Amino acid sequence: MKLKTFVSVTTAMSLVASLVWTATPVRAGQDGDNGDRGVGDARGHDQDQDQDHDGGHHGRKPRVVMISLDGAKPDFIQKFIEEGVLPRDGGLARLSRRGAVALQNVTASPSLTAVSHIAIATGSTAVHNDIPSNTFEPIVGPISGSISGFAAPIGGYSENPLGPSPHPTAVPLWVQLRQQGKKVVTATWPGGDGADISINKTVVQPAQPTRITDFTVPFGAFGGIGAQGFSLSRGDFTADPSIVTALQAAGHFSFSPMLVTSAPIETFSCSAAATATCTNASTLDVKYSIRVAAIDTTNDRKVNYDTLVFFDANRGITAGPFHAPSTGPAYVKFGGENAPFFFEGSGAKVGAAYFVSALSPDLSVVRFARYGANYIPRNTPVLADVDDINNNIGFWRPQADFRIPERLSPGFTSFSDVEIETMFEDMVKTFVRYQANIGERAIKTHPDADLVMVYIEQPDGSEHHC
Repeated sequence: MKLKTFVSVTTAMSLVASLVWTATPVRAGQDGDNGDRGVGDARGHDQDQDQDHDGGHHGRKPRVVMISLDGAKPDFIQKFIEEGVLPRDGGLARLSRRGAVALQNVTASPSLTAVSHIAIATGSTAVHNDIPSNTFEPIVGPISGSISGFAAPIGGYSENPLGPSPHPTAVPLWVQLRQQGKKVVTATWPGGDGADISINKTVVQPAQPTRITDFTVPFGAFGGIGAQGFSLSRGDFTADPSIVTALQAAGHFSFSPMLVTSAPIETFSCSAAATATCTNASTLDVKYSIRVAAIDTTNDRKVNYDTLVFFDANRGITAGPFHAPSTGPAYVKFGGENAPFFFEGSGAKVGAAYFVSALSPDLSVVRFARYGANYIPRNTPVLADVDDINNNIGFWRPQADFRIPERLSPGFTSFSDVEIETMFEDMVKTFVRYQANIGERAIKTHPDADLVMVYIEQPDGSEHHC
């Protein structure tokens, strides 16, 4: 991983601070001019000051918020706190001083995401929990097939007859906790997905009770359309009075003549059914035709196009306001972050994002990316929780995609290394923020939870790809 990207990843991880601030209420006297009091003193002070909603004083129930930063070793975090790359007064620094931090871990073998997180959830190794890798071949499956460790039966299954195991060799701790009347929340934690797990089209582990908690948010999935790069020039744009009128009605103006691509930059389609996603072809029932408008927001008395507007010509440009997961057009300023773009009408709630990597003031050079499409699996037992995230945080945002820096995705051969690296940093930062927002939502909506388990993909997601 290049140093610039490496620092960007650690900086993006500081976005997880919101989770810690949400999970650890700050009361008067806890954090002042004298800084942190220390773990022992703070705990006593917290207990004395804890109040219920009626103002009465009560000892707080013991509760746990577990945040996993995938691949972030303790010395990795501490090093960057000490060097100021991560804020010394930020959430991770507070957690390292006032919470519980494992300085030495016995790592699961192999040290892979699915293996490690199922080990944490069950307190057992792969020998007992039956999750030996991120991808593996089940004994009863065809030799040409494989199964994801994230979507494999925890604690095994019955081979003959094929089906659920009557005596699983491991179960997630949330099962026992909920049986004891405790409340558990999982936010994109492996194994907590609300999915029925099948092998050879036979359910070998139903979602209930093993893969469901009191609030269960599955990790996102591919929405059927991969990332793509686009290179345009001034000749691709023309005047279009109807689009000018629509943009102005939506409150967007330009100090240079608004210009619009004369033809769609891409077309694709999605299914209106929740059981299907999208495709680059026009074979599904909800169709999209994407055009791009260029506007100049600088007011410097020069032709200085600095913003691109991505919109679906089939639906036009509307003023909003837009309520999640809807986004309306994506307004992307050169030098800024990507803008999310929801595929309106898609049954699975699919969306992507656009990012501008090069934009000459006169439009002689225009390069941008449409990141890959994603969605949150709409697993029936946890559908209410999925919709809660879609409707309050938004559709599943694009993750850091190694196919872009390796130029495996189409359209990126003309992009410079600097553009590609900037793009990758953008994906890392915005996706970490999105996952942190999910965790924060889970905590805020379930303040009485006894255990909250939050999974953050970084820095492991970048360590694999750079």
